[in-house]
Amino acid sequence: MAVRRRCEGSLGREPLERVLAQGFQQTVPDLRARIRQLGHHQGLIDQVAEEVQDRAWLDPVPASNGLGCLHAPVFSKNANRFNAEAFQGLLAIAAPQGSGIYLAPAVRKEQLYTNLLQIKSYAPTLFIADTPFRHRHDVWEKLHEVDEHYGEWLLKEGRIYSFHDLREFPWQRVCDRGAVEDFNLDEWALSEDPERRRDFVYLVRRCLSELLYPEVRWHKELRCSFFTLPRGKNSRSIEYESHARKSKRTVVEQYPRTVDGRIVTLYRHYAFWDRLRRFDGRWYLEISPTYAFTYNGRDVAYQHEDWVKGIKRRERNRAVVAQLLLWAQYIPRLGRGSMFDPPYAFLSFGELGTFDVDVGIDDRTWRKDEDEGEADVLQDPTNRLALPGFGDEPDDSDEQGENFVTSSGEADQTNEVKLL
Repeated sequence: MAVRRRCEGSLGREPLERVLAQGFQQTVPDLRARIRQLGHHQGLIDQVAEEVQDRAWLDPVPASNGLGCLHAPVFSKNANRFNAEAFQGLLAIAAPQGSGIYLAPAVRKEQLYTNLLQIKSYAPTLFIADTPFRHRHDVWEKLHEVDEHYGEWLLKEGRIYSFHDLREFPWQRVCDRGAVEDFNLDEWALSEDPERRRDFVYLVRRCLSELLYPEVRWHKELRCSFFTLPRGKNSRSIEYESHARKSKRTVVEQYPRTVDGRIVTLYRHYAFWDRLRRFDGRWYLEISPTYAFTYNGRDVAYQHEDWVKGIKRRERNRAVVAQLLLWAQYIPRLGRGSMFDPPYAFLSFGELGTFDVDVGIDDRTWRKDEDEGEADVLQDPTNRLALPGFGDEPDDSDEQGENFVTSSGEADQTNEVKLL
């Protein structure tokens, strides 16, 4: 059984019968591709589908007509309509047999870290009272007279705002106890009034400074907080917890340098810029890791900016993430208290905001295509720091994190995290 194509009229400029007559020496699939090609060039695809369908049909004819080389197709007017939906089917028919099969890459899950540390809780009440003092240092002097060093307060327009109960000692020295008012702090934290939000941010940042002091100190000139150098020490290390064991990270390190024939001692400190942000009614501490360079552990070195720029040019994602995760573990730990110290009442932190995605990049494969200079930078110990909390810490003797292979000798793929 063979097929013959008939038309009531012509499609485009050329009768369809003539096209089919030319294609009778081909198999039906090739013939259909030819029809599609003709329709593309002569505008048949743009014609109304109903018009094209009404003009064309297939009739069985005997093989004695000389068309026995053709195979009889199965044709359905509904399923094989020549309309826009037929385009992908026609492409599949015309595709070369040797075009191959595309296999998608294997799914690789990856965890993305934001630099937003969730504020878990803050003081429930804000106390406000009138005061005769107009300068902050006058209030400090009055508090220091009784050896009190509270810093969680704001002096503004003749009034004191504080998370401390201003009716209690020693606040009667600086304000009128009979004029104390108390408010729910959410009236400031969740307010749309920018003035109230600024007051809330100021008080929370004062709480952050009190929480970090004295191990981490705010530097007014650099506008950042950095780890301090213990008196009589040349460096400082802190412990952080991992899934495997406790380890240490050097957060203040000594660097002797020779300048103009004399030895000058410099110190590199881990540091961070902070900023409070509110998203969807929740407050977060934004942590931007950086470094501070001092010449005595306290005062800023005159080449601080040049050295920070130099280390920023060399460090890559892993170095930044390592320091971020260290701060994200260290800051919440300070407010938890201990057997001898109660938890800090005015501020506590949760965890970093993270996102799990089902796509990712194998960094080790990506690095193979880097140029020689960039490859050297990626192999720098600064960019191979172990990530706290992921069980890949180096030995204590190898604090820069050179061992990034598993016990089987294969590259460890499980602890790759990226900063969003």
